[in-house]
Amino acid sequence: MLKSLTHVILPLSMLSVLTVPSAWAFQDMPLSCNSFGGVPTLVRATGMAEPVGQIVLVCSGGTPTPAGMPVPRYAVKVQLSTPAASRVLDTVTQASEASLVFDEQLLFLGSSPQPCPATGVPCPVSGTGGVTNPYHAPGSYSLFQGRAGAEPNTIVFTNIPIDPPGPTDTRTIRIMNLRADVSAVPIGEMFPPAIIGLITIEGTPSVSVGDGTFISANLAYLIDGVKFEARNGLNTEVLTAPVEVSASGLNPSIASGVVSTPPQIHVRISEQMVGGFLRTRTETAWPNADAGAPITAQAVIGSEGIATESSHFNPSLPAEGGLNRAGLADSGTRFYVLLENVPAGVTAWASAYAAGKTNLNSPIRAMQPSLNSADGGQLQPAPFIATNAGPLVKLVPVGGRHLAVFEYTGLSDSEWPAGFVIDAPFDIAIYLSAAGSESTGQVTLSAGLAPIPLLPMAESPLPRFKQRSETLGSLILAASSSCRPKLGVTVSEKSGPMNERNWAIRVTSIQKCDAQGFKLTGASMMKIGHGTDPILLTPLPLNIGSLDVGQSTTVNLRFQVPSTVSKVKVKLDFQANGLGLTPENINNQAP
Repeated sequence: MLKSLTHVILPLSMLSVLTVPSAWAFQDMPLSCNSFGGVPTLVRATGMAEPVGQIVLVCSGGTPTPAGMPVPRYAVKVQLSTPAASRVLDTVTQASEASLVFDEQLLFLGSSPQPCPATGVPCPVSGTGGVTNPYHAPGSYSLFQGRAGAEPNTIVFTNIPIDPPGPTDTRTIRIMNLRADVSAVPIGEMFPPAIIGLITIEGTPSVSVGDGTFISANLAYLIDGVKFEARNGLNTEVLTAPVEVSASGLNPSIASGVVSTPPQIHVRISEQMVGGFLRTRTETAWPNADAGAPITAQAVIGSEGIATESSHFNPSLPAEGGLNRAGLADSGTRFYVLLENVPAGVTAWASAYAAGKTNLNSPIRAMQPSLNSADGGQLQPAPFIATNAGPLVKLVPVGGRHLAVFEYTGLSDSEWPAGFVIDAPFDIAIYLSAAGSESTGQVTLSAGLAPIPLLPMAESPLPRFKQRSETLGSLILAASSSCRPKLGVTVSEKSGPMNERNWAIRVTSIQKCDAQGFKLTGASMMKIGHGTDPILLTPLPLNIGSLDVGQSTTVNLRFQVPSTVSKVKVKLDFQANGLGLTPENINNQAP
């Protein structure tokens, strides 16, 4: 399924074919504005600052302002059905990133509109009598900055000069860089709920809007756009019950680069809608997962980017009123992984990239949480430790919880560029390590979209999300035991060619105690008589999990056996309850 532009430009060709009645029909017709074009976006259910669709008004009628006379000024108000969340760029004037622009389709290619920051001082526009466009005259203004309104769901544009185009022309008004807090809107059971904007224009002479005093625009639909699930350590199935792990059988030496067991758990993240994962702060993709997100202009008016968290952003605009920062997000989409109730002495680690990926193709990269809001603001890639299981980062303790933060890079193995297709799911591997810890407890796992502001900040991060309430999975850290289980091993099946011989070995816990944190740590096949020893092909260690007394399990091992070998013996080394067990031998076997 192809991704489309999150917002659609109202093309010049469309404006040119709008039917305008003959001049005599407009002789007494006042200025009126209606909504044309604009496509609702899809927004994510927990979003607290989701970019919504642009509003495009096409106005006609009235009498053009005489040449040299000031164009009448109006108040244009946008009222959303949810709280407005366009970033406030100036806390004194409440100037926001929301912008209103006139007739941008008539600009010469490469030209920029003349900006009027919301400083409280009106920017004058003089009429031309309809002979030329008053907004594109030298020294005139065509881009106006909005303010956060007194009501939490409003954006207000004051002192906006609206020049009637007359009976044979049209005037286009585009409102962009609108964001909405949709985190409190319930997801529809059958149909996605819509985010609505009501537009009014107040001033003298009056302007007819829509069918009267206001016009309604459908700006977005709300969808649970990203799915999170916990999977087992082997990443073969979704967790439906807590996973039991021996506390003293955890990885003891990850800090030194040695991983001795598979991950304890995985987190799978799946995009459920177009725009669930949004690329970096602007449309430029990361060069690789370690390089960080570049900042480039996203200044094509009428389009707010392809799958990007930023909206219309033009750094060449003046710094006054913060216009040069309008539309710029702090990051691409971020994800958090949170472990709670981690016992003392236990450390949590996560794959620095998506499991099985590298810095050249990983769709995510682990970032270093900040001290201010843990996962908000401009973060740097987190330092990792190179291990035999790949690069790992340590989860950061935050208020007794252990946090990892990942940012979407837009990199992938797909033939389509990022942002044009729904991305494939990716996984994050989670490891626990402990050096002889006897701590026990139940560690809970949750994950969701980030950032989630933890502390007040001078400027709230973009994007931002409400924390999900559900727990994905849990790990029960069982106490280690001084008991060494007694095992029995037999060969239940042999198959495959000699260059990849497979032995199915049945392992039974015979007596004494249950085997917790049970794993096969070593295996060797030795020839009896002439020839060279067979070579083990199966990577070790193998994490078996747990094995109660009386229970059996099967371990599959692959060997490369020389054709000259007729008899072999096998030595197997196991570990359980944090202890090495007596080696098990299988003697005098045909390979």
